[in-house]
Amino acid sequence: MLVIVYFDVFYKDLINKLEAANIPHKMLHYTQITKNLKPSALIITGSKKRIMNEPLIPELNSLINNTAGPVIGICYGFQYLARLTQGLIIEGTEAFRGIKTGHYYNHYDKVVKLQKPWIILENQDNFISVAYQPDKKWIGYQFHPEKKQSDFEKYIVSLI
Repeated sequence: MLVIVYFDVFYKDLINKLEAANIPHKMLHYTQITKNLKPSALIITGSKKRIMNEPLIPELNSLINNTAGPVIGICYGFQYLARLTQGLIIEGTEAFRGIKTGHYYNHYDKVVKLQKPWIILENQDNFISVAYQPDKKWIGYQFHPEKKQSDFEKYIVSLI
């Protein structure tokens, strides 16, 4: 089953779209992760949190590694995956919000460098906006694909 790990308020659009598409899923707040959970796919949502101010979460790290299929990181979720694999994230001083290149962005911090075997698929204004880690089937989006139906279908539904 698809598991959604959320941190705070950045999950409602995603849940609405999953339910409208009749995609079964289980919601888990990051404090509710259990050790024996083995999802078929995992989405780590965005958050108001600042990645550089937060410790990595051992239970989430285990869940990521126990996921059989794709692991999708959205905004903060992508930054989490990047940090877990020693990527470089820089702290922004002001929010980057709005639509650029057709995607909706809402973040401060930015992924600017990833270690191999990550493959960078798209860059935007000196940061990485889409990257794929083929060995683990991880994909990260610095934008919010759940905000636009066309992005949701292309970047979420097609992978799960």
